[in-house]
Amino acid sequence: AYSAAPGEPVRLSPHTPLEDAQALMHRAWEATGRTRIRLARKALSLSRDCADAYVLLGDETARSLEEACALYEQGVKAGERALGTSFERLAGGFWDDLARPYMRARYALADCLWALGQSQQAITHLADMLRLNPTDEQGIRYVLARFLLETEADEALGELLQRYRGDSGAFMAYTRALAAYRAE
Repeated sequence: AYSAAPGEPVRLSPHTPLEDAQALMHRAWEATGRTRIRLARKALSLSRDCADAYVLLGDETARSLEEACALYEQGVKAGERALGTSFERLAGGFWDDLARPYMRARYALADCLWALGQSQQAITHLADMLRLNPTDEQGIRYVLARFLLETEADEALGELLQRYRGDSGAFMAYTRALAAYRAE
């Protein structure tokens, strides 16, 4: 933020370690190769609450799904710490700059859990993400719908389709048709 009294020079407010770490992560997402990893590690050295750093490291350095999940889990916890008391206050509109790294980490974790065959845990994470951010800027409803279809959780799928009945995109239209076919 900028601050200046009339006639005074503009001064930048001090940055928090997390803000500095997040700025490094913006550079890391744009970088290539080992530079990405180096920047993510540096971000974590500035703030262990930088959820995006754990996500990038899970994507780029994990040698197994289990190792990736562990990094994504650390990212989720980092995001929770970073949000602190704001966590539940943001529920229902969880897509501001503070919450996005947490949501990216949680999505990565859910996707990894699914790949490991832990379908119910993945579904639980995605459903809670939609509770936190019902406007769903990430498109979580599409992933959740696919997971519910694949696990034949038809009742939960029906509730999801009802909640997003205004979504007239092809994916939801075809999902509604498939759900109706399976029901009849």
